[in-house]
Amino acid sequence: MEQTSPLEHLSKDELSDLIRRYYSGENVLSLIREFNIHCHVSMLHQFFPPQPTNESCRRCGSAMVRQLLSKSRLVRERLCCIACNHEDTPSCGCAGCLKAASESNARLVRERRKRAVEFCSENWSYSPTHVEPHNLSVRTAVSLLTLVRCCGWIDDRRLGGITSSGIRFAPGGADYEYRLIKCLIDLGIISPDPEYFPYELTQKELLFIGEHLTRVRWTLRVPSAPEFIRKTEEVMRSAARPAGWKAECIEFARELASEECKEFFIHAASERRFGTPSLRSLESLIDNLLKEYSVSQCYQIILTGGRMASDRRTTKGMCSPHAANYMVVACQTHADRARVEGWSIKGYRRPPHLERTQISHVLHDVLMGDGDSGAFYSTIPKQAT
Repeated sequence: MEQTSPLEHLSKDELSDLIRRYYSGENVLSLIREFNIHCHVSMLHQFFPPQPTNESCRRCGSAMVRQLLSKSRLVRERLCCIACNHEDTPSCGCAGCLKAASESNARLVRERRKRAVEFCSENWSYSPTHVEPHNLSVRTAVSLLTLVRCCGWIDDRRLGGITSSGIRFAPGGADYEYRLIKCLIDLGIISPDPEYFPYELTQKELLFIGEHLTRVRWTLRVPSAPEFIRKTEEVMRSAARPAGWKAECIEFARELASEECKEFFIHAASERRFGTPSLRSLESLIDNLLKEYSVSQCYQIILTGGRMASDRRTTKGMCSPHAANYMVVACQTHADRARVEGWSIKGYRRPPHLERTQISHVLHDVLMGDGDSGAFYSTIPKQAT
C-alpha cells in the first residue's frame, strides 16, 4: 500500500507558507505542531515537493526539478532529472555520469599510454640486438640473469618489475641497481617496456630515474629471448667459459662485496644517528679492508668502529657528520691494529633486513660455484687462479 505524505492535508498556499517559514529560520517543532504534521523534526524537508524549473537534463534532455534540502546545509537545493535521476553536482552518481566518467578515464589512460610509447620510442631503441651469450662480459651476463630471475617472464619478450621475486636485486639501493641495469640498456639487450612505462616519468628532464626502477617493466631485445637466457646460464655453469671470465669474476665479486660493505656501514652509522661520511673516504676504507678480510669480517670491523665512534661522541662531543667521518677512521685504526698484532676477526652475520641479494646468488652460486661461503665468509682472491 502506497504511503501518504504527512503534508498531504495542506493546501497549496499552506504548503508554500510552510516552506517559506521553514527556510526563514522558524522553529521546526513549532511549525510541525501548527500545521498538524506527523513526522520527525529532522525529516520535514524530505517531504517538500520538488519545484519545477525551465532547465533540461544534460544527460537525457528531460525536465529538471529543484529538490529542497535541509536548511542546516550550506546548499539548500539541487537540480535533479525526473527521468534519469541525474543531479547537477560534480559528485553525481547517476548511470549517465558513471558511464561518462568511465569513458573519460579510459580516454585518459589511452592518451597517457600513447605519450609513454612515443617517449620510449624517442629515447630507446627496440630493434633486435644480435649477440651470443659467450660474447657477454661477466658483469653483463650476471646482471641479465639476475634481472630475469627477479622480474619473471610476462611473455617470451617481456619481463615484470624487479621486485616480483621478493628478493632484493642488488645491495646499495636504487643507485647500484640502476648502474647494473643501465649496462644492459647501453648494450641494447633490454629497454623499458613502453606499454607499462610510468607516464609521469615522461614528464621528467632525466630519461630514467633510479628510484623508479621498481615501477618499470622490461622488453628483451635479443631474438628468441627465453632460449638466449637458457644458453647464457649454460655458459655460466660450463667449465669451458670464455677467456677472461676468471679475472672478470674476481673483479665483479670485489665490486659486489664493496657495495655490501658500504651498505652495511651506512646502515650502522644511521642506527647511531650519525651523518653520511665522505664517499671517497668510505670507498677507500672498504677497498683497504677487502684486501685482507671477508665481507663478514668487514661487518664486524664496521660495528667495532661504530662503537668506538659512539664512545668518542659521548666523551668528546661531535656533530653527526664528524661522528660518521670518525667512524671511518676508527674502522681503519682497528683493522690496522688487528693486522699488526695478529688479532683474529671472527666476523658478523648478515642482518635480516640486509639479506643476500639475487645478484649474489647468480654470481657466486651459478657462475663461481662457491655460494655464500665465497660471497660472504671468505676473502676474495687477489687474482684469478
